[in-house]
Amino acid sequence: MERLSGPVSLRQIFLDRGNWWRFWAANAGKLRWAIIWNVARMLACQTGRLGWHTYACTRCGLSRRVPHTCKSRFCSRCGVWAANCWSQHTVEELLPVPYQHLIFSVPFELRPWLAANRRTGLNLLFRAVADTLLRYARSQGYRPGMLAVLHTFGSDLKWHPHLHVLITAGGLSLDGQRWLRRNFLPQQAIRPMYRYALLKALGAAARKGLLQAPPKAGHLRQARAFCSWLSQFFRREHYVYFSKTCDQPRRAVGYIGRYGRRPVMAEHRLLAYDGRTVTFRYKDYASGNLAATMKLPVPEFLGRLVRHIPDMHFRQLRFYGLFANRVRTKLLAQARKILGVPRRAPAQPPNWRERRKRSTGRDPLLCPRCRLPMVLVEVVCCAGEFRAGLETFDVRAYARGQPA
Repeated sequence: MERLSGPVSLRQIFLDRGNWWRFWAANAGKLRWAIIWNVARMLACQTGRLGWHTYACTRCGLSRRVPHTCKSRFCSRCGVWAANCWSQHTVEELLPVPYQHLIFSVPFELRPWLAANRRTGLNLLFRAVADTLLRYARSQGYRPGMLAVLHTFGSDLKWHPHLHVLITAGGLSLDGQRWLRRNFLPQQAIRPMYRYALLKALGAAARKGLLQAPPKAGHLRQARAFCSWLSQFFRREHYVYFSKTCDQPRRAVGYIGRYGRRPVMAEHRLLAYDGRTVTFRYKDYASGNLAATMKLPVPEFLGRLVRHIPDMHFRQLRFYGLFANRVRTKLLAQARKILGVPRRAPAQPPNWRERRKRSTGRDPLLCPRCRLPMVLVEVVCCAGEFRAGLETFDVRAYARGQPA
C-alpha cells in the first residue's frame, strides 16, 4: 500500500525511514564530497540549521524568525528560483540576433570513461566543442557568441553526458567592423571536426596519464591499449543535433539552463512512493513513448539522482567567443554599436519579501497585531556549526538506529 502518492517531494523521499542515511552508510567512502555537502544542505533548507533572520515589531515586540535557505542546486525550492533568475539575466545580456541550438553527444562506450574521470573528461568535452565551433567560425571570418551548458543525464536519470550550445547565427568580423550573418552551420563539416577534437583530446590525456580506467575496462589501463581501442570511434558518427535558426532565444536559454541550476528531476515527474520504490515519469525516446513510467528501488533512485551533482566549483555553464568573460565587455559593446542596439540595464530579481507577497497576496513582515512593518533585529549564521556537525556525524550509527 502506497504511503505517499500524488505530490511527492524529493526531500520526503530522502528523509523517510532514514533512506539517505542508509544509502550514505552503504556507500561510505564512495560518495564525492560534493554529493554529501549538497544533499546535507538540501535537507537542512529552511529548518534553522543554516541560520535565520529575526524580525520584530517596533510597537508590540512580536518577532518572527525566517530560516535561511540552502542555495544548493540540488534543492528543488532554491534551484528553481536560481534557474529562473539566471535565465532572465542571461536573456537580457544576449545580443538580439538569431541563434542556433546545438547538442553534442558522446558514444555510449565512452561515457564510463567520463564518469570515472569527471573533471578531466567533462573539461575535455567542453574544450572539444568550443574548439570545433570557434575554429570553424574563424575559418569563415567571424567570431560568434556561445553559451554551453553541460547535462550529464537522460530523462531516465542514467549517465548520459552531452552539451547544449546556444550560438549566434553569425558573429562579429575578425576585424571588428561588421556583423556577418550566417543562417546555418554545415553538419557535414562540424561533425567530423568535433569527433576528431574529442578523440584526439582523450588520447592525449591518456598518454599524459590523466585518465583512470573505469572498473570494467581494466584491460585498457595502458595508454597504448586505450589509444588503440579509441581508434575505432574515428570511423563512427557522433550524434550532433542542429536546430533551425530562431530569433527568440528565451525558450532555448530557459531549457538548456534549467538543469544547470536545479536538480535533474522536477518534482512534478514523481508519481508515487511506497517506502521501498519510487515511480516517476520520463520520456522514452527509443520507443517514442513520451509519457513512460519507471519504478526503481529507493537506493537505486537515490544513486541515479546524486551521481549528477557536479563537483565543487565545477562550472556547468560556460561562455565562449563574444560572450567569454575576458572580452565580453569590449566585444559586446562593439557588436551592439554595429547592430544599433543599446544595452539594457538588467532587472533586479525580487527579494524574498516581494516573492511572498506575489504568491500569498500578503506581506510576510507585517505585524498581525499592529499592522506595522517589522524590522530586522538579528541575523544568525550557523554555517560553521553545520559543517562541524556534518563532519562528525556518525552515519553508520544512525543507519543502525542508534542516536547520533
